[in-house]
Amino acid sequence: MARRIRFPIKTPRLTIRPMELGDAEALLPVYGDLETMQHLSSDLPATVAEAREWVQTKIDLFDRDDQLSLWTVIHTNSGQIVGDVGLQHEDYGSGPVVGLGGRGNRQFWRHGLGFEAASATIAVGFEQLDLPAIGAETRPENVPAQVLLSKLGMQPAGTNARGWPVYLITREDWLTRS
Repeated sequence: MARRIRFPIKTPRLTIRPMELGDAEALLPVYGDLETMQHLSSDLPATVAEAREWVQTKIDLFDRDDQLSLWTVIHTNSGQIVGDVGLQHEDYGSGPVVGLGGRGNRQFWRHGLGFEAASATIAVGFEQLDLPAIGAETRPENVPAQVLLSKLGMQPAGTNARGWPVYLITREDWLTRS
């Protein structure tokens, strides 16, 4: 991918930028929260040092994979880090695709920030990176994520090897919705 993402990504309420090691403390309430991570991971960081290790893996991925990784999401008015969002190379079982991912601090759930961050991320993928399609996967029991993916215009596209629903949106479909 020769194109570069123009950071920061701004929305009406959010600023999205590459992760920094100093974000670990603010992200610990997200990554260390059992309810937030229940559909993503059972290996939760319990300390800032453990969160820092996880953040470092995302910084390293950003550096080696043409800016694709998870990025930090900041509530612009308060300056508070509210979660992460990003695009990463994935393979859901039908070949490589760039996938959407993210999670947010429970304190900010049900305010539309996840939709806002994900929409901006998809727009970057299609408008700045010229991706042909963007995918996502989620556990079958993660109904809120499935609702969000549908709201974003992503369509069910089968299941991955673990039986999780996979969603997909093409560049053409996104641009005709916008």
